[in-house]
Amino acid sequence: MTGLFPQGFGVSAIIGLTEEQVREIIRQTDSRDHPLFVANINAPRQIAISGSIEAMEKALELARHRGARKAVRLGVSVPSHCPLLEPVADSLRAALAGMDLEEPRITYIDNITGRALRDAKTIAADIPEMSLTRFGGTKAP
Repeated sequence: MTGLFPQGFGVSAIIGLTEEQVREIIRQTDSRDHPLFVANINAPRQIAISGSIEAMEKALELARHRGARKAVRLGVSVPSHCPLLEPVADSLRAALAGMDLEEPRITYIDNITGRALRDAKTIAADIPEMSLTRFGGTKAP
């Protein structure tokens, strides 16, 4: 991941605004050269954003002006949980496809949906999706 994004990208958290408020901020700060995404909905008023640091700094400032209790950069140096990581997910899918996988001895719990997975193929298909986050990681509509 750091090979694709050696600098200029990261993740931040905004606490105290709704998802729609954060999506509106993303619409105002995202650009082709400085992409920004809603990355994760941790709680109804705790939203992670991911992408370009330049756009993120503008978004954090807007969030503070709009009443966010907290708007901070996190110690993550890559744009996790967003479409920018699709090449990483593709590489992981390819690597997993070439492996002989054994059935798990314990139940694997998907960290996004919380569903229990019990077979190797389903787990292998699930792992690359974690970097993209199925319910976040999207441009604001």
